[in-house]
Amino acid sequence: MGRNPNIVIVDEDEFFLKRMGAAMGGGDRYACSVKAFSDRKKAVQAIKETPPDGLIISEDCYDDEMRSIFEGNTTVLGENAGVGIVSRYSGVTAILKTLGDVGNTALKSRAGGKDRVICVFSFCEPGIRTAYALTRAQSLGRSHRTLYVNLDEFPSFCAGDAISFSDAMYEFRKNYSFKGFDLSERTGKASGFDYMSGARCMEDLSGQRPEDLGKFTEALISECGYEKVILDMGNVIRSRWDMDMYCDDIEEVCRCSVERQMSALEEFLWHSGRGDFLEKMQKVNVADDLEGYNGELTWEMNSVKWMNWMN
Repeated sequence: MGRNPNIVIVDEDEFFLKRMGAAMGGGDRYACSVKAFSDRKKAVQAIKETPPDGLIISEDCYDDEMRSIFEGNTTVLGENAGVGIVSRYSGVTAILKTLGDVGNTALKSRAGGKDRVICVFSFCEPGIRTAYALTRAQSLGRSHRTLYVNLDEFPSFCAGDAISFSDAMYEFRKNYSFKGFDLSERTGKASGFDYMSGARCMEDLSGQRPEDLGKFTEALISECGYEKVILDMGNVIRSRWDMDMYCDDIEEVCRCSVERQMSALEEFLWHSGRGDFLEKMQKVNVADDLEGYNGELTWEMNSVKWMNWMN
């Protein structure tokens, strides 16, 4: 394409248009030019005058006339996902991905440095989430200094040879800094990335405020030299749905068995006014034949399958 794509959004809901237009056309997270229309007739005129590279349109507005004037990359949004229909409550990244090459161009051209802290959570079994998070850390570790942090209350990833999240947070809270404390000497070493072990007691998780985790992850990057931090999320973290306050991207690991829960979450966040959360959320559909992490003895073989899938 050689340039940022032009995308037209058509939807009768003006609040929805403002959310999508601001997120996609702000020049921060995504590289694309956006025109948004709540009036279908004006949209038709604009598309006839200057055909866009991609079209995002509500199911109600996508009539025969619209089909006849634009045959390019099109994403149709509806209240519920279905054949050829994408849920309007999906995150912006998920919606852009459905635009094919047009969406991928906008995603690949994102401004740099905006995805330093990545939260991984899921309604799937914890082993699937942890397997994905470890594979993500290994993949990122090829080109970035990466740290994996387990925030699960009952982690299968024990890592007894590494400093625990509890001990690291204790050192950090002394001066809200890691200055004078060589964290890298205490972390575990895996294939391409460093890691911490889990928290030692429940209160170390349930008592965390988003503000504290934000300062903690910022110090890991600014003072300890990590370029990427992967947070493997459990269920006990207080204000779990404020993950957007201390991470740059939220990756929700999904399988067919939890698709309904994921869709319900997206709709709940939308109606709760949590569009900020949705903008950062990316749904990752994991292949059904991949096994979850359940200990080091079996992980070495499974990790190869996971890496091949991720690549």
